[in-house]
Amino acid sequence: MTDWTSWQAHVEQTIADRGQWVGLCDGHGRPLIDMPTAQSMTAGQARLAEASLSMEMKVTGGKWAPVHPVVDLMIADGLGVFDEEGRLVVKNNIVDMVVVAKPGRRHAYVTSFPTAVGDATSPNTLRVQGTDLIGNLVTWPCPSVPQTWIPNVTLFEGDASGAYETPRLLSAMEMSLVADGYTMSGPAEETIRTLVQDSFDAVNYQCGWEDTPHMVVDMAPTGRESPLAHIRVTDGMVWETIAPPAQLAGVNITIDLWWPGDDPVLTRLPDKSGTALTTWTHPIGVVRIEQGGQ
Repeated sequence: MTDWTSWQAHVEQTIADRGQWVGLCDGHGRPLIDMPTAQSMTAGQARLAEASLSMEMKVTGGKWAPVHPVVDLMIADGLGVFDEEGRLVVKNNIVDMVVVAKPGRRHAYVTSFPTAVGDATSPNTLRVQGTDLIGNLVTWPCPSVPQTWIPNVTLFEGDASGAYETPRLLSAMEMSLVADGYTMSGPAEETIRTLVQDSFDAVNYQCGWEDTPHMVVDMAPTGRESPLAHIRVTDGMVWETIAPPAQLAGVNITIDLWWPGDDPVLTRLPDKSGTALTTWTHPIGVVRIEQGGQ
């Protein structure tokens, strides 16, 4: 169980003392440990593109010094331990996040293939690469008719091919098979927000994530005038659908990592009847879609 009160206080104090906090979180965004001081670090934030992280840090102070525990968390428990067949025991299928927190912002980077470098006795350097949470939108489906992804399940005796003898619960999911009729139009800021939240809701329902969403759109308006946008929805992925019209309209898209204890976020109600200030008991990516202005 994460002690969010203690972690929030620690991170805020570190930001006050050093200007930022750099820490390791698990794949769900829960903090695990402070990262060692980086010898070199590039943590980018790019407009309308995935941003990357690259960092290298010392993980031991000398030949007999203990190895920093971040190596156990990211690479392997007791790096250098071998199994009964003489194979190095390393972690498999572990997804971590490196989080860079500054005043008012918490930017998360999903790590990939961290590397420990050292001699025969222990590692002395850890190298980490990663990309920010925009990558989640790159791989998130953007249905053309999202309402058909949400409760419309019917009991069928079998499918059209007759392959199923046992009655099955099936759901008809409509897709954009023709050129016309699958375009969303309206002010760019509002329209992109609606499209993204519709996509989140559709996939969350299909995967059973309604109560534990990974991401949510902040619906708080900027109050800036936003140009008219026409967005063709082709059942691709969210990012490829929204990035070009956002670029044309001058709309910025960012994702911050929200933690329990942060300020509430204005989100759309499940029935789309309005909005409400919302908090969660778990970390969540907050997507902010904001019209740029002078």
